[in-house]
Amino acid sequence: LSIHYGELISKQFFDNLAIEINETLQETGLLPLTQLSREVSLPVSTLAKELVPRVGDLIIGTYDKKTDTLFTTAFVDRQAAKLRGACSAATRPVHLGKIMEVHGITASLGHGCVKDMISSGRLRGQLQGHSTNPVFIPSLYTSAQNQWADSFYKQNGYITFEMMQNKGIDNPHSAIARFVDSVSLSSGCVSEGGIAGVQSIVEEAVATDTYIELIDWMFDWCNEADE
Repeated sequence: LSIHYGELISKQFFDNLAIEINETLQETGLLPLTQLSREVSLPVSTLAKELVPRVGDLIIGTYDKKTDTLFTTAFVDRQAAKLRGACSAATRPVHLGKIMEVHGITASLGHGCVKDMISSGRLRGQLQGHSTNPVFIPSLYTSAQNQWADSFYKQNGYITFEMMQNKGIDNPHSAIARFVDSVSLSSGCVSEGGIAGVQSIVEEAVATDTYIELIDWMFDWCNEADE
């Protein structure tokens, strides 16, 4: 026997309760302990303490501690399938919270499912932002961004942070690290070949003891800090 808020309750009571819960759970797919608490007049904390150890034995399913909710494996798989379909179809960043709202998926369950699918490779992409409403960024979108940046830099010999931010690249300073032949400036980066002409003019001015207005020879996208 155990005492819960002044009442003596036997182990058999909770075993029988777990069996009844399992029958309901298999029909509904999910069962919040808050709902069960009202039905049996026991607090959620007591139910969690007594029923969670019975999950996997008398109760066939999983338990979400954040929401105090029981789920069947089939229910979780169905929600994961919905999330996988929606995220796989995304071609640009999407708020995971919006997808879960449309499909009626709880935040903690949905967030955990997406993280697991990304880790296992079943879903290609990454999560960014706060865990309460993260943004899913599909690999297709990231790949398209990188291809655009590579193409622009190759054709023009420079790229600016502002351009990359306008294209949705969140961390442009890290993005330019792969341009190994580039020179970093405060507003972006330029290829070594792109500044060869400016360097020769500077060297000539130094050699002849003259001077030049460097800003006149800089690219139009540069700022004074780039000098």
